[in-house]
Amino acid sequence: MPGWVVKLPDEKNNLLYFIGTRTHSGKGTEETLEEAYQQALMEVYYFIGLKMDYEVDYQMIVENDEKREEMSKTIQKQILGNLPDIEKIIERKGTYARKVKEPAGSFMEAHVLVSCRLDRLKEEIEKSIQKTVNDLGLKEKSQEVEKQKELLDNILNQYNETLVLTEQEKEAYNLKRSRFEVIEQSSKMGEISYPVFLWEKNLLFDRKEEKDRYYQEAYDKLKIKLSVLQKMTDMEEHAWDSKEAMIEKRLGKADFYFSGGYFVSGYETTISALEALLSDYDTMKKAGLFKSYLQKIESRLFPNLDKIAYERYSGFQIVNHKIVFTGKGQGNIYAYFNRAGQLLYSISKESEGQAYAFYSGERIIYKLLEEKNGAKDKTFAVYNHRNQLEKVVK
Repeated sequence: MPGWVVKLPDEKNNLLYFIGTRTHSGKGTEETLEEAYQQALMEVYYFIGLKMDYEVDYQMIVENDEKREEMSKTIQKQILGNLPDIEKIIERKGTYARKVKEPAGSFMEAHVLVSCRLDRLKEEIEKSIQKTVNDLGLKEKSQEVEKQKELLDNILNQYNETLVLTEQEKEAYNLKRSRFEVIEQSSKMGEISYPVFLWEKNLLFDRKEEKDRYYQEAYDKLKIKLSVLQKMTDMEEHAWDSKEAMIEKRLGKADFYFSGGYFVSGYETTISALEALLSDYDTMKKAGLFKSYLQKIESRLFPNLDKIAYERYSGFQIVNHKIVFTGKGQGNIYAYFNRAGQLLYSISKESEGQAYAFYSGERIIYKLLEEKNGAKDKTFAVYNHRNQLEKVVK
């Protein structure tokens, strides 16, 4: 990871630096980098807007005129609106992207560093202020227009200082910006936190339409999330649950994960239902429940097996009671792992058929031999409450 991702380069050689950061769970590298670049462009506008806040607030304090607050917001919007295409005066200095894997899924993280010449930016701001003054000159003369022109004249006279941050201002700006970056780069950044993040940024710079839009987006997604949490609460296991209730709740959770595209979590939850079934094998078998629950488990397990990433191997060996695959990248053994590198299941494909091995931790709890003629041979490992192998059943 390049250093500029975590620390903005110092201003030098008449250059200002800005970083755009974006995370996305549903897009590839190029799309996420493009969004990060657009975010970097917005950072330039945010920077100008923040500096103008200082300048306008200073004028209001000096003149002790609280009535100018609404007028100052209007002026700032006009100046920012009259700025030319910022993209013409900035230059890309670096890009960085990586895929981040989390238990609940993976997402793409992208950063783009851009630079902007200070003298060019000053020049464009001066033009924008002057255009705003000229636009006001075309309006009917009124006391409000005269006050707006007066405020603009004061800003115009100080535009050379507009982009020169005092140490106190720089500290405040970097603190605010770094806080945004920490939030956006966090592994917890998701479908709710990101619109909240954008809402706060637009709230700071008084961008009403964007602010309201992101607020509504966050609110709508939060309602959906609360509904999902209620469903998960209903499936929460309790110490007093019967074995049947425990299995049903785990299968319900697995359905929820699979429907949301969280296939690893869905698989692991389905296997935990199989573990619960096997932990009381004799009782379930005697009650005639084993076969029906096994069918429910398999109906969730097998349709989703090909949706988890795998590695291909040509062989394996046992090292310290652990399976170690060999010949990576070739062969007829397909091993499927979670993001922590833990083996979930393996499939060995032969001309006569294929063999499935399903794991719980480092133990095989279910093996299935499926011949080409359709014949199936199932073997289960039953462990006691001390995790000791008790028996193998077919």
